Amino acid sequence: MKTLLVTAVLGILLLSPARVSANPPDSIAVDYDSTGYLTVNIRHPIKGEVYEHYISRLVVKLNGAEVIRQTFKRQVDSEWQQAVYLLIDLKPDDKVQITASCNIFGNLSETFVPLSSGDQ
Repeated sequence: MKTLLVTAVLGILLLSPARVSANPPDSIAVDYDSTGYLTVNIRHPIKGEVYEHYISRLVVKLNGAEVIRQTFKRQVDSEWQQAVYLLIDLKPDDKVQITASCNIFGNLSETFVPLSSGDQ
């Protein structure tokens, strides 16, 4: 009987409306300009309120070392989350990994390598 109750509770939690409508980020677009600004646009279409289902965390790693960790309490709008950072130490061919996490379910990572100085 106890096993049946635990199974029923877990089933209800897994099928709750928030979980069913949750989705990880769709895509991450990255731009780095000559002044050192890194712009991150995360596509995360949601249904409902931007303070209930949103991108909750953004982590930026430079060559494997975490350099930025930002938390959010809401999303900019029902499609996007955006962040802009100044990375003055970024050199050509550095690897920048960006990971965006949904507050309910899932995450997405994207790796960005700036153009070498000869390509700009």
